[in-house]
Amino acid sequence: MNSSRDNILKKVREATAVPSQLPDIPDGVNQRLENIFTDAAAQNSAAKRKQFQIALEKVSGEFYYVKNELEAADTIFSIFQKDEISKISTSTETSCSNIISRLKKKVTSLEVIPADRHSGRERKQILAEIPFSLVEASHAIADIGSVVFNYEDNKTTLPEFLAECVIAIAHEKNLVANHFDFFNKVTKEQNKHMVFVTGPSRTADIEKLLFLGAHGPRRFIVVMLRK
Repeated sequence: MNSSRDNILKKVREATAVPSQLPDIPDGVNQRLENIFTDAAAQNSAAKRKQFQIALEKVSGEFYYVKNELEAADTIFSIFQKDEISKISTSTETSCSNIISRLKKKVTSLEVIPADRHSGRERKQILAEIPFSLVEASHAIADIGSVVFNYEDNKTTLPEFLAECVIAIAHEKNLVANHFDFFNKVTKEQNKHMVFVTGPSRTADIEKLLFLGAHGPRRFIVVMLRK
């Protein structure tokens, strides 16, 4: 065992001792790349929103753009009517709480399970049995159609993954052009506890057939608020 380990380490040392054969980056390339990302980040909200929608829908996600929380509640209510939703789990951010309050006025029989009501194994078991969840994204990234969930916001990411259908609330003011722009906006501490989600979970490992909902939600809906 030690002999194999020594041989591997020897080869690693030999490889790292050889100067890199990659060409040097020509003068000005880094600056041109920085300019490209700066230009992309500076594009107007409508362009970023359209880019986000196209990228999300390419991976089977659904997108709705609404004026405010009241319109968001109306949009989600229409989904409820179509799918006969009677129970939903939710995270505890302000927008989710406000929208849930409006929804309960429309659907008096709606049972709402906050993600922080239970803990540990019990929380996982309960949330796994609820088909719909309403959660709030901290950011949305236009060029890849992804939303970002920060673990610190709720101390859990279970509502973002366990439900068959996840409805994510995103704010247009938190829509960024690309991940370069995104990482310029968040702190190092925030970087430690983030999850990126792009559309429904999927896999094609079994006989190259595409299955949705393999490792997470089968349906992923983003409702973006203008305000």
